[in-house]
Amino acid sequence: MSFLFSSKHLSRIASIYIISIICGFPISAFWSVMIGIDSMGSYIYRAFCILLLAYLFFLGILQRKFTKLPRYTLPILIFSFIIYVRVMVDVLVRGIKFYEQDDSFFILFFIHNTISAVFVFCFLLESIDFSFLGKWLFISLLISNLQLLYYVANEIGFSSALFQNRIVVRKSDETEGFILNPITFALVGQQLTVISISHLLFNHDLKEKKYLYYLSLTIGFILLVLGGSRGPMLNTFLVLSFFLLVKNIKTKSLMNLFKYFIITIVIILILITFIDPQILESIEAFRRIITTVDNINNTDNEERVFEYAAAWNQFLENPLIGDQFVNNFDSYHAHNIFLEVLMATGLVGAFFFFFFIRDYFKAIYKIFFIDIPPSILSIYAISITIFLLGLTSGTLYLNLDLWLSLLAVIGYSKRYQQNLSH
Repeated sequence: MSFLFSSKHLSRIASIYIISIICGFPISAFWSVMIGIDSMGSYIYRAFCILLLAYLFFLGILQRKFTKLPRYTLPILIFSFIIYVRVMVDVLVRGIKFYEQDDSFFILFFIHNTISAVFVFCFLLESIDFSFLGKWLFISLLISNLQLLYYVANEIGFSSALFQNRIVVRKSDETEGFILNPITFALVGQQLTVISISHLLFNHDLKEKKYLYYLSLTIGFILLVLGGSRGPMLNTFLVLSFFLLVKNIKTKSLMNLFKYFIITIVIILILITFIDPQILESIEAFRRIITTVDNINNTDNEERVFEYAAAWNQFLENPLIGDQFVNNFDSYHAHNIFLEVLMATGLVGAFFFFFFIRDYFKAIYKIFFIDIPPSILSIYAISITIFLLGLTSGTLYLNLDLWLSLLAVIGYSKRYQQNLSH
């Protein structure tokens, strides 16, 4: 019984909560379809996360974790309060709606899903077992990817035509709508891909496990392509490039870095010269990238460009405290976390958010100079993919995985620094 109230138990539960936020939804959605409860599975999953967070809060009080706040978490705690006030004022006083959602849904979701968790984890950050977190992130993502791959094989079947459309998980009763959208497929595939890459590049004790990570890399990349989303596809190659740079700087092998660069150029030239563009365009993931490039070259603005412009103009109109929590183009989020911060909270909020992002960048920069265990590097890899997605999609209000993954990286970096000083 004493184990339930021990520090080790608290650290494990905190890690399980983060894993649930990052990996839990695709797993719960898969089983919702398999047993025919559809959207009800999402409510069960959200309820489980809320109960888990409440249990963490209880353990934190019991172990007196809320008596000391790590100083480096203060800016993000202040910022979360500022953005909370912005949402409450906009929704309850000004009557501003978020897209087509009810006020009650957005406020409850924002409070339970984001603000409460940020508050709890600012105090519990130094209690997390990062090795446990990294290990089970990989296992959970592998399970999630395998389940989605099973769904594709069982419900649709594999063929070349499968890659010509964006894959979704539809409701079990075949009514209108779906349980999992294409970007979720792409995200879970991307995250498993980058974790696998981090182990293959930096884990020197793989031995027979090497084949496991090659297999997980293949599975993740298949799901990434099936999702047909531009952001995750491009971000995966950015993370790969970053890790190759880190690898070669650590080994002080500029020749290897030059070799990778030449190989990349050769592959691109082969694709351009020998592969029919129609073949690439038949794969939805690549077609969407090609279309985006064409739109940029032809100066055709996509909807997201108008969202960016609206958010920036709203900031310029109210630069000190911001304008409102959604843009006035389509009443949606800005699809860029930095624009969203400026639009919603102005320079006041951006001041505190800057320190949070600064600490994250400093933690990422340290990868070049310190040896991080591969399991913990998995957390870094996941955080980078989530952060990059936040530059083109996602929102600060509903994407709790962004807050928690960045906080985890900062927390580990600060703990490493403290251990060196002692």
